Amino acid sequence: MEFLTKRDHMLLSRIERDRKGRDVILSLKVRVVAIARAVTGQPPTNPAVAVGEVCDLSSPGSASCCFEVSKSKWLELLKAVGYGEFHLAEIPLPRIKKAKALDASLQHIQRAWEHFLNGSDRETLAACHDALEKLAKQAVNPQSKPDQNAFTSILSGLGNPEKVKKLAQLFHQCSALLHLGRHEHQPPVEIDHRDAELGILLTHACIAYLSKSEVMSKQSAGKRTSSQAL
Repeated sequence: MEFLTKRDHMLLSRIERDRKGRDVILSLKVRVVAIARAVTGQPPTNPAVAVGEVCDLSSPGSASCCFEVSKSKWLELLKAVGYGEFHLAEIPLPRIKKAKALDASLQHIQRAWEHFLNGSDRETLAACHDALEKLAKQAVNPQSKPDQNAFTSILSGLGNPEKVKKLAQLFHQCSALLHLGRHEHQPPVEIDHRDAELGILLTHACIAYLSKSEVMSKQSAGKRTSSQAL
């Protein structure tokens, strides 16, 4: 299967919702109907019909065939058919435009998606935080943290001060949500798959927003010029 239809995405989304990072067991039911072909030149007769069901030889009496797909193999299959480019509401995820300053962050986002599909929720949040942290270090300086000051610096090229302020607050709050240390309370705060989904969608959207602005391309060009001057 090379291309997924809307119905395919709905089915896979339901499976992923219930799978929760576990292996998959597929139960296949096959019904076979055979009809005798009429003989040319002979008068028509009622064709003989045979009906049967394919059974699993490992389970006598079972009218279905069961196949167990390991978690790792299932993820390979999902990747091969392109699943993961759409979230459960079937709204296309924003495309991330390539920019040199975002290369390292994109690697962390890819790792976050792999953790998410694997059901590793804490690891998903950690990889998302790494993506924003790497963005701050690449775009500002290697000592920068993903805080409001760093994001204000990154977004400053947008021009409108009020817009930059609001967006920097949004990016900073997203980064704070992703920081696992912020969830270490007594009693401990449980992180589940909903939190991982929220974190990865927010991170993906933030990086995609930056990739579509001129901010990243200008910063990439500025770094290249500085390197050449050195």
